[in-house]
Amino acid sequence: MKAFRAGIGLYNSATRDWKPYVDASQDLKFSTDPLSIKISLDRESDKVVAPGDRPTFSVHYRNNTPILLRNVSVRASIKGDIILMDTIFVSRGGVFDGASQSMIWGPGNIPELREVAPEEEGEFSFSVQTRTQPVVKSISDKNLLLRVQALARPGEIPPELAGTDLEAEGTAEFKVASKVIFSGKSVHRVSPIPNSGPLPPKVGSETTYAVVWEVKNFTNDLKNAEIKVALPPNIKWKGVVSPSDAKITFHESSSEVRWFIGDVSAGTGVISKTLVGAFQIAVTPSQIDAGRAIPLTNDARLIALDSFTEGSIDEKIEPLTTELRQDTLTTSKEWQVAR
Repeated sequence: MKAFRAGIGLYNSATRDWKPYVDASQDLKFSTDPLSIKISLDRESDKVVAPGDRPTFSVHYRNNTPILLRNVSVRASIKGDIILMDTIFVSRGGVFDGASQSMIWGPGNIPELREVAPEEEGEFSFSVQTRTQPVVKSISDKNLLLRVQALARPGEIPPELAGTDLEAEGTAEFKVASKVIFSGKSVHRVSPIPNSGPLPPKVGSETTYAVVWEVKNFTNDLKNAEIKVALPPNIKWKGVVSPSDAKITFHESSSEVRWFIGDVSAGTGVISKTLVGAFQIAVTPSQIDAGRAIPLTNDARLIALDSFTEGSIDEKIEPLTTELRQDTLTTSKEWQVAR
């Protein structure tokens, strides 16, 4: 609340006397903060940052008073274990102050801040790179947040607003999605399931392989996790899974293998054991397969729900073949079909 007074009258410059005809005063009440500030993410729709992203944050200011504000400065800072501070980029004449670890936009570099007219507004931004893999050392390293704080204030208080707090502050928090690593491999000798048949695979003879899936999950608990893959028509499901209690099933009508995992705790594969599941398949090469590697699966997908951000997790790996690159007891000469 600020009182303003006005009058109409006659002023005698010689005697410095004021003879009022009409004198009135009015209390001015600001319905909003005199100087406002707002922080937003470039993807305002989700407010979630993913590991490995380079998000851009915007700082929006506005003069809500009927008075011109001079020499306004805007300052912002960001905190979060996942950010790489040496990658910060500040837009439009702003600078990064190492001592305060903050971004500063001031009237010295930005002419529009020297005079901010009533109802005038503007926006600045900065971006920062996030770590591709969050640092997880204990079970407490979960549900990560990025916290951005911003402040705007004029360099001088207009006489009309004396006693009014013109410093605007804003804070925003952004959730960090969990980093999930989904990988797969085809194996024959270094396998959780014993396999049989010739290696290299031979035309007319059945050879079995194991498809092994591994899941690592960093910072947020996952729900309803499931992996799906369709088998090519010439690949046979053998009905053997590892571990034996894994919910890995085959749906013959769609030739689809599904592993329903359910909940996956934060830190799986990082501070606790990697989640591993495997199943056995077989192939009997034909004459047209001779001299080449055979696809054993199509693309596999892991889908889940991030319980912290409530966002979807969708990871994909490429088809696996008889090229057993991660089976250290095989050689490249054993990967292609022999006659």
